[in-house]
Amino acid sequence: MKQIALFFVAFVAIGQSIWASDFSVVVSSGQTLNFQFLSSNTVEITRSSGASGDLVIPGFVTYDGLSYYVTSIGYYAFSVCPLTSVTIPNTVTNIGEGAFSGCYLVKSLFIPSSVTTIGSNAFTSLRHIEYYGNATGAPWGAQLMNGYVDEDFVYTTTTKDVLVGYLGDETDLVIPNTVTSIDGAFFHYNRITSVVLPNSLAHIGVNSFYNCSLLTSIVFPQSLVSIGSSAFYGCSGLTSVDIPDSVTSIDYAAFQGCSGLTSVTLSNSLTSISSNVFRACSTLTSIVIPDRVTTISASAFASCTSLASITLPNSLIVIGDNAFFSCRVTSITIPNSVTSIGNNAFLSCSGLTSFTIPDAVTFVGNRALNGCSNITTLTIGSSVNYIGEGAFNGCGSLTEITSRAFTPALLYIGAPAGVFAGINPNIPLYIPCGSLSSYSTAGWDYFSNYLDSITFTFNVVSADNTMGSVDVLTQPTCTEPTAVFSATASDGYHFLRWSDGNIDNPRTLMLTRDTELSAHFASGGSEAIGEIYKDDILIYAANGHIVIEGTLNESVTVYDMLGREVGDHALPAGIYMVRVGNLPTRKVAVLR
Repeated sequence: MKQIALFFVAFVAIGQSIWASDFSVVVSSGQTLNFQFLSSNTVEITRSSGASGDLVIPGFVTYDGLSYYVTSIGYYAFSVCPLTSVTIPNTVTNIGEGAFSGCYLVKSLFIPSSVTTIGSNAFTSLRHIEYYGNATGAPWGAQLMNGYVDEDFVYTTTTKDVLVGYLGDETDLVIPNTVTSIDGAFFHYNRITSVVLPNSLAHIGVNSFYNCSLLTSIVFPQSLVSIGSSAFYGCSGLTSVDIPDSVTSIDYAAFQGCSGLTSVTLSNSLTSISSNVFRACSTLTSIVIPDRVTTISASAFASCTSLASITLPNSLIVIGDNAFFSCRVTSITIPNSVTSIGNNAFLSCSGLTSFTIPDAVTFVGNRALNGCSNITTLTIGSSVNYIGEGAFNGCGSLTEITSRAFTPALLYIGAPAGVFAGINPNIPLYIPCGSLSSYSTAGWDYFSNYLDSITFTFNVVSADNTMGSVDVLTQPTCTEPTAVFSATASDGYHFLRWSDGNIDNPRTLMLTRDTELSAHFASGGSEAIGEIYKDDILIYAANGHIVIEGTLNESVTVYDMLGREVGDHALPAGIYMVRVGNLPTRKVAVLR
């Protein structure tokens, strides 16, 4: 009924004068057609007089003793006609706007390749259309792309392969290998359950599979370059999506509302995650953002209420507004590359228990962590210069906050308590040594328990706990910012070096920045002689063998003290000379 009303309005606007004709002819299939002259030997069909049934349009007609080629089907010529089938001759080059619109009974129409121009809405409501020519002009599938009809439509050309619709009752859809682009083809098409896309396909356009709620499986080809806005919006039957590395862009809301989606693999060629792209994918449980991505745009994963695991890349710079609003995530590492955390970015992520804002971040938006009611520890990076309204409101489980900035961030000032409402004001606020006076500013004076501390992080571990362990003997303090630590080898092993190449053990280190070190061990119970050879090349002996780390595929030669070259086998105790590449020789002692 909606379609009929639409066409009725169109006809009132057009008026009858548009169908003026020069003569009429009864064609072989029995219908009377009206014609007007286009040239001395060509005519256009302007209107039918109650045409119904099976129509065969002639290639030429005779009038007043002269023959004329039929080259055009005019503006709304057969609109709302009770035709059941139409045969178009290969003399026709033009099909005008709305020519067959509203012909509900026509089940199938073949258009000859002679047709070069097809007007918009030419075939609204037809069930099946086939065309293999190269028509230009208005987008003749526009009626489907704009959602005016729910019927099926095919547009396949040999030189410009664009699929803007599909016909038939198939549920498993295989698209031909000639198609390079799909544009709005399956909007609200609720019969498809499975789609295999061809290797010729490069683009999936706007709304192409919009709200295909029964679609459960789709295979993307390696030829695919882009996925348009809302392309799979509301495809609630999809359970997994594997996007190939050939894809460089996925546009706004492409998979929004795919509520059955549990697994997504993203293309490694993406550099940004668009707004709303996976919004309300309520059963999605994990996501790994590829290494080249720099921006996660607004609401990209908002309302993904089952999203518990999020891996962010070191390339990431911006986390947009509402990016992870109301996600289930319990732990997340924000990369040191990030400079901005947008408004509501982690709003109501009540599963989070700790959160670290890295030092590169300069901006924390309004309500960024608002309602994260289970966070117990919060670290604010040294470069944050603004924290927005209500950024940490409702984080009532916080037991401590560490601010690493000597000059604290400017806070939004408002009632109640700006950014900290609902947080116990008596919890420890750890601040950099000597910065107490700078924290007596509006907003930060909400807290009463300031503690000067070393805000540099210091972490030292064993590279392999089966080989040995590490003990921190002295923790750094504001008055003595040095750490003392040692490595202890397990039986059958010996300490080799620290991860920065230093071989002191125990070791004393002055802290001036975040520091992470690991102790490396080697097999062999004796304390074999080891030394740094050059840069990070290390030589040592273990179990009667000479071991060289970090040679970068350079040649290694070992000589005994008589100058004889010895092979890589169990060596007797003694002193040996080792040469790496063209570097000077070094002595190594093998102890037994």
